[in-house]
Amino acid sequence: MVYSRFQKSAGFVFLLAAALVPFHALAEAAGRTLLHAAARSGNMKEVQRLLKSGINVNSTYTSERSSGLFGGNFCSDITPLYEAAASGHAAVVDILIKAGANVDTEKRCTGFLTGAVESPLAAAAANGDLAVVKLLAESSASPYHKEGGFIFPDRHANPLSVAIRGQHTEVATYLVTQGAKMKPDSNDFLDAVRLGHLPLIYGLLASASGACNQEGEEKKTADVVAAEAGHTEVSKFLEPVIASCPNS
Repeated sequence: MVYSRFQKSAGFVFLLAAALVPFHALAEAAGRTLLHAAARSGNMKEVQRLLKSGINVNSTYTSERSSGLFGGNFCSDITPLYEAAASGHAAVVDILIKAGANVDTEKRCTGFLTGAVESPLAAAAANGDLAVVKLLAESSASPYHKEGGFIFPDRHANPLSVAIRGQHTEVATYLVTQGAKMKPDSNDFLDAVRLGHLPLIYGLLASASGACNQEGEEKKTADVVAAEAGHTEVSKFLEPVIASCPNS
């Protein structure tokens, strides 16, 4: 009788403890390898040791991003390369690429109607990490990710767009030279104009014929947007460009 009561009490304590443990702690344990941990922390020696032991360089795991009433939003397909790129460890990124890491495997996070998708390149671009961006681009990482899906398409983080939004002009300019494109129906060009970075503006105009047609609030053209942002030189440069812009 006493033992039976003890079993019930122990079982209750276990269930209570399990309820108090954040679910994401359990979710992250599923599939996450030592290589993921070493890549995230930038531990080069450990990464090299694990790779020599034969660990899968393209292993993935699923983690819970945030909690909610019915559980969290899960992020899947997280690779060691993504961990290293998102954490800014260029040396580890280089090691993983040379070991055969897939540079285009994207982290996918679920949502209510649509998901969010981010590649290692997009993560590095969002951080303004030019060194990591160059390593990935030079290894043929795709500089542009189209929207996918049927009724509710996933939201793909476009490396160029996130670099511009983050005001990382050097990274954005480099990505344009690598063939990166603006997202359709975006304000990427106007956002670049607001930054007043002429090399980036030159690159966007050369790579996208419709860039000069973008208009802001109240149908304001790019030269007006530049002037309002205090970029007089950019505004003067854009005036004739806008005037001769096809379909303007």
